[in-house]
Amino acid sequence: MSRRAKSYRGTLSRPSMPTRPDCGTRNDYRKWLAEYRKCGARGLHLLLRHYEIPPTSIEGEQGRMLKLLNALARDHVPYFSAKKRKHSKWDRYRRARFLRDVINERKTGKLLNIAVRRAAKNLPRELQTSSNSALEKQYRISRKFFRHEVNISNAHEIVPLSPFMARLWRSDLQGPTPARGRVEIDPNNPDQMVVYFDD
Repeated sequence: MSRRAKSYRGTLSRPSMPTRPDCGTRNDYRKWLAEYRKCGARGLHLLLRHYEIPPTSIEGEQGRMLKLLNALARDHVPYFSAKKRKHSKWDRYRRARFLRDVINERKTGKLLNIAVRRAAKNLPRELQTSSNSALEKQYRISRKFFRHEVNISNAHEIVPLSPFMARLWRSDLQGPTPARGRVEIDPNNPDQMVVYFDD
């Protein structure tokens, strides 16, 4: 169950529907039914507000109810919850440097398993202890990850696919540096770089 499901507050956190009369007149039953419908409508309004679904929308009543149904299912039914991704220690910059180092080792004629092990020496300590098969897997993932930026020739040369990709590849190899800020390159004009400094 998610935090939102557990965090119902106010009226939503306690039973508020009127109790059905066990016996009584037909008039008592009608009064109860009217009160029941009124409380149900109020509860529905509170639930829509809790899940931040606007009371009026283009989709109409049916669209709002479908949004509410999906929100409730995500919070209360495990099937509808997304699996939490395991945080990877391999970021874009580590992958780029690792790929470059493996390719440089391969240029000297080393086999892949040896090149991967040698390139791992430049990784942070927690990643150096990985097995050869794990490092080879990361090498294959890194090659696939950067396939839209660079091409790796049979002679073990890294060739950027365009001038824009060459700049992007250089940026990936440098990594994020707080002093230089976050660099964004305009895809329409590769010569124009915008640097954002985080406060």
